[in-house]
Amino acid sequence: MKDIPFTEEIHQKIINVMKECFDDLGKQKINVNRMDGCRFDFEDGWLLIRRSGTSPYLRISGESTIDINHSIELNNKAKKKMQELNLI
Repeated sequence: MKDIPFTEEIHQKIINVMKECFDDLGKQKINVNRMDGCRFDFEDGWLLIRRSGTSPYLRISGESTIDINHSIELNNKAKKKMQELNLI
């Protein structure tokens, strides 16, 4: 297990790769909040990628106003992208 320091470089990598992912999904009007990790707010939901406060894990959570399957799909895509970045 490795701890993920949320440096400026890590933040930017996550933002860049997730913006590409959102573009591929046709999501527009993405707002990014970096207060607690990287939170992406978009027209039909949100996604948060952050360090756990108690363990050396990366947490991915989110919600979609469309349906539960859309939420699961988005979380799984984010997980795959974080694996590609070698963050999990």
